[in-house]
Amino acid sequence: MQKPITYYAQTPAINSLCEKYGPYLEGMPHLEKLNLAAAVSQAVLRTEEDVLNSLIDNSSIPYLATCDGFMFEDHNNVLPLLDQLDNELDASMATNLVIGIYSNVDFPVE
Repeated sequence: MQKPITYYAQTPAINSLCEKYGPYLEGMPHLEKLNLAAAVSQAVLRTEEDVLNSLIDNSSIPYLATCDGFMFEDHNNVLPLLDQLDNELDASMATNLVIGIYSNVDFPVE
């Protein structure tokens, strides 16, 4: 049984994402959910790898979510929430958020 995203991690930004997209982020397009999970994962990895490099390199969640030109459907409203997430999440909460996102993603069967 799926659990809401807030079961895994809860911050004001996560609450806002759930208000916008639903408790399981079911209203967020599949690709956007995967991109969000990837950006949060990369931010944790870069922080854990080397604190000095993470200070030099931009490892923020909004930057990582959009550095390849990715655009969210509601880009102007999602980006501030990603920035807020970047400030609210520690590594443990970010890891839990990624677990929560992936547990609520339905991967297509080929």
